[in-house]
Amino acid sequence: MVRVIDVCSGTGLAGIALSRILRGGGFEVKLTLVDLRLSSLEKGRKFAMQELGVEPGIVVADVTQPLSLPEVHDIALLWGFTTPISIHGYGLKCL
Repeated sequence: MVRVIDVCSGTGLAGIALSRILRGGGFEVKLTLVDLRLSSLEKGRKFAMQELGVEPGIVVADVTQPLSLPEVHDIALLWGFTTPISIHGYGLKCL
């Protein structure tokens, strides 16, 4: 199982695209979308259901504040124009 988290996901385009690629490579994927805008996350949930046939995890959060997530993720994505300038010190750890 590959656990993917799409931070500042908006409608989840990047996370859903990566999930499709991973699934095409034979991996089982669990996707989590994180954004401050619930309306965007709801669109992402519907889009993920269309594209992947599974419901992603949804987290409404301001990523400029420390995040407390219930699980560890294998891949973290930050992509797009709404990405904060710096994530240093905000609960994201790069290995």
